[in-house]
Amino acid sequence: MASLIDKLSSFGEHHQLLVALAVAFGIVAVTWGTEKILEEYVLPKKKPYSYFVAIGGGLALLWVTKHFILHVL
Repeated sequence: MASLIDKLSSFGEHHQLLVALAVAFGIVAVTWGTEKILEEYVLPKKKPYSYFVAIGGGLALLWVTKHFILHVL
């Protein structure tokens, strides 16, 4: 397991653009999927409200992540 982590770490050091594109694709895919789930199940008939809920949830998640990185790690 340690050798796999070392290989991924060295890959990330040499191919930063590829890793950044993979991370960006992952973020967009998760955001898109979450938005579609909110549209379908949470507020199906009120699309503007579902967008506001998605934006608020995303901002809350970003704030929690920032708080965790700055104060816990």
